[in-house]
Amino acid sequence: HTLRMTVYDTGGLSGSAQVTVTVDNSAGAGGLRGDYYSGMNFNTYLMSRVDPQVNYDWGTGSPDTSVPVDGFSVRWTGVITPAFSETYTFFTQSYDGSRLWVNGQQLVNQWVNQGSTEWSGMIALTAGVPVTVTFEYFENGGGALAQLSWQSASQAKGLIPNTAMGTSFSSGP
Repeated sequence: HTLRMTVYDTGGLSGSAQVTVTVDNSAGAGGLRGDYYSGMNFNTYLMSRVDPQVNYDWGTGSPDTSVPVDGFSVRWTGVITPAFSETYTFFTQSYDGSRLWVNGQQLVNQWVNQGSTEWSGMIALTAGVPVTVTFEYFENGGGALAQLSWQSASQAKGLIPNTAMGTSFSSGP
C-alpha cells in the first residue's frame, strides 16, 4: 500500500511528500511467497506477494501490471505440511521453465523453453512436519502457465491447498 500525503498551511500549499507504508496483511494467510522478477533468470526484482496457491494461467498476459508480459521469472518459497506419512509426488505444470525443491531435494529441473508440460518427482514426507519448498518458474514468450500439485497414496492428485502452505520460510530480496 502507498500513502501519499500533501501538507498545507494556512496560506495554501506549502509542500508535498510521498511516504511509502508497507502493510503486511498476510499474517495467518496460507500460501507461498512469490518474488516476481523481470528477466528469465531473476534479473531485476519487481515485487512480492503471498499467493494462496500456485495455479496460474496468464495466457499471453502478465501476473501484475509491474511485471512484463514476456521475459519474467517467479520464485515461490515457503513451507508445506503434509497430512500423511508417505511418499508424495509433486507435479509442476509450466509453459516454459520450472524447477522444484522440497525439503532441500531437487525434484524437477526443466529450466528450458517448452510448451505446457508436466514434470514430477517423489519424496517421502512425515505427517504434520513442515518441509521447505522452492518452486522457480520463467516465462520467455507465448503462453504463461505455472501450477504446483501433489498426490500420495491417501490423497488424490490436486493443487496444494493454502491450508497446507505457509510463508515462514522465505528467500529473496
